[in-house]
Amino acid sequence: MSGGRRMIVASALAVGVLGLSGVSTASADALPGDALYPVKRSAERAQLALAGSEVNRGQLYFEFARTRLDEAGRVSGNPEALNTTLSDMDSQLASGMKSLTSAAVNRQDAGVLDTIDEFLDGQSPKLANLLDDAPNEAHTSLGDSMDLMDSAAERSQELREALLCAASFDDDTDKLGPLPGECGVLPGEDGTPLDVPTDDENPASTQETGSGTTGSGDTSTDAESESPSPQPGRKGDKNSDESPSPTSPSPTADNGGGLLGEIGDTLDDLLG
Repeated sequence: MSGGRRMIVASALAVGVLGLSGVSTASADALPGDALYPVKRSAERAQLALAGSEVNRGQLYFEFARTRLDEAGRVSGNPEALNTTLSDMDSQLASGMKSLTSAAVNRQDAGVLDTIDEFLDGQSPKLANLLDDAPNEAHTSLGDSMDLMDSAAERSQELREALLCAASFDDDTDKLGPLPGECGVLPGEDGTPLDVPTDDENPASTQETGSGTTGSGDTSTDAESESPSPQPGRKGDKNSDESPSPTSPSPTADNGGGLLGEIGDTLDDLLG
C-alpha cells in the first residue's frame, strides 16, 4: 500500500472514531425507546469488556445500574418501559454484586464491599420513592428490585462478618456471588479476628478452677495455723475480759506468806 493510500485509510479511521465518540456522547441522555439508546448500551458493553479487574468491572456494573434507576424515574409513566428498565437494573446489580463479592473473597479484603454498601445506601431510597408514583402495572417489578437490594445488603454484611472471622469459603455461589462459610475464629470488639482457644490450649481455666479449690483450703489452713492462741490476761482477749479481777490477795498466794504469814513470823519471834 502506497503512502497516499495509508494516509487516506488513517484519516478515515480517525473520522470514524471521532464520529463514534460523538454519537456515544450524544446518546448519553438517551432513554429506552429512543433511537440512540442502543448506542448508549453498546458503549457500556465496550467499557465492561475493557475493565481491567473484577473490582473495576463491578464498579462499572453499579454505575450502569445507577443509570438504569435514573432512567426508570424518567419513564415511570410508561409501565412497559419502566418494567424493562428495572429488569435491566436488576441484572446489572446482580452482575456487579457477583464481581465485587468474588473479588472481596479472593483478596480476603472486606474493604471491597464498601462499594456495595455505598451503592445501596444511595439507591434504595430512590427506588422506594419511585414506588410511590409508579403505576400499578410496575409494582411487581419494583417489589422484586427492592427485594434484590435487600438481599444484596444482607449478603454484603454476611460476607463482611465471614471475612473478619476467617471463614472458609467453598465453591458455592448464587447470582450474588460467593456464599459465606463457617467462621474459624470470632471477631473481637474492634473487628479484628479473635482466636477461640480449646480447653487444651487454655490451661488457665483449669488452673483457676484447681487453685480456687486448693487455695481456699490452704487459706483456711494458713489462717488457722497463723492465728495466735489466746493468752490469759491479754488485753482484748475474750476470756480475760470475762474473768473478774481479784479485789484482794489470795490467802494461799505464795508471795512470802502474805499478811498472815508475817504475823505468824512475828509471834514466833516474840514467843522465842
